[in-house]
Amino acid sequence: MIVNIIDIELAYAPPFTIAIEVLIHAATTLKNIGLGFAKRTSTKTVRTAFKPVKN
Repeated sequence: MIVNIIDIELAYAPPFTIAIEVLIHAATTLKNIGLGFAKRTSTKTVRTAFKPVKN
């Protein structure tokens, strides 16, 4: 299913281009997680890692 979305061939349609790009990007990310090329992380982990330093 994910591979089908990644490899989808669509005609150029300006009103839908942005939405389609996001869908293909999400499918590619899921594929990479499934293949072990990327790791999942939670928003809590990201917020903790990039917490602003208080002076």
